Amino acid sequence: MKWFLTTVLLVSLNFGPLLATQCESLQNGLKLPVKVKTRGKPKVIKWELVDKTMDSLDKFEGASSLCQLTFEQIFKTDRDDLYFPLTNTVIRLAPEGTFDGLKFYTKDEVEQGTFENRVTFERTGGLYARNSYQVYIFQYTTPSGRLMKIGPQLLLDNFVFKWADIKNKVAYPAEE
Repeated sequence: MKWFLTTVLLVSLNFGPLLATQCESLQNGLKLPVKVKTRGKPKVIKWELVDKTMDSLDKFEGASSLCQLTFEQIFKTDRDDLYFPLTNTVIRLAPEGTFDGLKFYTKDEVEQGTFENRVTFERTGGLYARNSYQVYIFQYTTPSGRLMKIGPQLLLDNFVFKWADIKNKVAYPAEE
C-alpha cells in the first residue's frame, strides 16, 4: 500500500501538468461535459446519449488511462432529481467497483436492490455468426437480502440510479 501511494504521489508530481493537458484534450476533443436530455416521468437521462458518449470516451485516440473523469465531468445537468440509466455499456465501461453498494431502481422509482458487482460471460453469435462476444450484466442484493443476477437482456434504461448518487463517481477509464 505504501508503494502504491508513493507511486501515485510521484506520478502526480512528475506528470501532473502532462496529465492535466491529456484530460483537457480528452474533454475538449469530445466536447465534454455533454448536456443531458431526458425522457419520461420521472426524468431519466436518455440511454442513447449515455451509450454514445461512453463509447466515444472508450474509443478516443490518445486518451490516457491515468485521466479519471466523474459522471459529472462527462454529463452536464443543473438538476439532481434525475435518474441515470444503467445500460450494458455503462456497466462495461465504468471502472470495477464504481456502483458497488448503490441502490438502483426501475423507471417507476421502485427500489430493486443494491448493486453488488459486474458479471461478464461469453456468448456466441448464434447459428450464422462465428465470433463470440462478452456480455456485461450485474448481480445485486434485494431489499430482503437475497443475491440475484440480472438476466442477459439488453438493459437500455430498464434500471436506473439516482443522478445525485453517481454524479461524483468515477466513470472513466475502465480498468485495463
